Amino acid sequence: MYSPHRTIKVSLVLRLFAIFLIACGLWLVGGGIYLVVLGGSWYYLLAGLANLVAGGWMYRGKIQGVWLYLVFFGISLFWAVWETSLDFWAMVPRVAALLGVTCVILLLVPLFRDPQPPMRVRQVSRWGGLALATILVIWLVTMLQPHGLIYNPVPLTLGKISEVTTETGNNWLSYGRTGEGNRYAPFDQITPANVDKLEVIWTARHGDIQKMTNENQNTPTYVKGVLYHCSPTNILTAVNGSSGKILWQYNPQASSPFWNRCRSVAYYDPGTGDACGPRIIMATIDARMLAVRADNGQLCETFGNQGVVDLKQGMGEVQAGFYMATSGAMLAGDKIVLGGWIADNYGEGEPSGVVRAFNAATGELSWAWDLGNPAITTLPPPGETYTRGTPNVWAPMAFDLKLGALYLPLGNATPDYWGGTRRPFDDAYSSSIVALDLATGRELWKYQTVHHDLWDYDIPAQPTLMDLPSANGDIIPG
Repeated sequence: MYSPHRTIKVSLVLRLFAIFLIACGLWLVGGGIYLVVLGGSWYYLLAGLANLVAGGWMYRGKIQGVWLYLVFFGISLFWAVWETSLDFWAMVPRVAALLGVTCVILLLVPLFRDPQPPMRVRQVSRWGGLALATILVIWLVTMLQPHGLIYNPVPLTLGKISEVTTETGNNWLSYGRTGEGNRYAPFDQITPANVDKLEVIWTARHGDIQKMTNENQNTPTYVKGVLYHCSPTNILTAVNGSSGKILWQYNPQASSPFWNRCRSVAYYDPGTGDACGPRIIMATIDARMLAVRADNGQLCETFGNQGVVDLKQGMGEVQAGFYMATSGAMLAGDKIVLGGWIADNYGEGEPSGVVRAFNAATGELSWAWDLGNPAITTLPPPGETYTRGTPNVWAPMAFDLKLGALYLPLGNATPDYWGGTRRPFDDAYSSSIVALDLATGRELWKYQTVHHDLWDYDIPAQPTLMDLPSANGDIIPG
């Protein structure tokens, strides 16, 4: 005879999982209440309650907890399909975790003892759990494959190659080869017919050891037969392009606690009469800008302060690692232009996203663009700094010397995922493309891609410039 005071023996594994389910329920209820108060969806509150009740029943050894969770899973699956129309990546955050939990719950059904589920129920749950586990594994594997590819099978006619691309010759002078950022070289030695026959003819080692915070994202500069490569910690290496022989190395002993990378360097030739001659301009991970002689790898003493410019000038407090020009220095005409990477999501009031231009020969500051205070056009007045925490330019820039314009891909104001304390100019410029006058640094126009960006989309790539033919035959620079 059943007694309400009889103690039901429950498996320890079942109880531990039930505690996990209850904890998930508490988390969902807390966040769900807050979301409802804000006028959002009720789903997460109801999901939390379902997890709490199902977890409570399972803790007491009641099989009803399994049936409740299966009902919740079915409703959630229907909601996900209805909301996403089976879009793969939209389904992942809505279903993946639920699929894993449901799989475990089904496999735990044989642990219920009082009363013990019928043999048929145990067999169905066991095979159902294994089936869900298989589906989950297949789904995880398919996450490593591309989805939503857009392919244009229409043959394209190659347009006119720009004068800038042609004048560059065999050199690769910038991150995107030229200031246009089109990454195109008009060479014909490598073709679809022979590309499979390419072989490695030399390797060179720069000596920078790979670490968790170091990533080699460098696009080397190639000028007159010499390759210039900067490592994640700014070890600058000049390599003979034909033989792979290292001609010289310069190690600035740069250090940063995290996020070490150097995407490009700039090559500048001042012409005859200059004491240093051609030099490589490199921005370091500890906020310096260096000019290194291209002939021997020594600092150029006539640039900045004995070859060094302190990029922290006018920035106020800069903690180690919180500001660095990861995309490198870019030569635009006779100017070196620099943006800067700002440490994401550490708080408010981080270093400024100011963009600056320096005289390529001397390292002197030519102009500054501070979107939070356009009145500051060079260094801030004594006692002031560039506006802190503004949207920054961490990706490479592009420029057009004929139009005299510089094109900036802007990121977000920090912190990236919280917009409650953003200032009007933060929201006005986040995730925007901004054109500046290359001579003065004054704004020409801007186009915002995402308003009030809370997803950290940024503009993550160098703008590409191209000539677009119009219907009447005119060419429109775009």
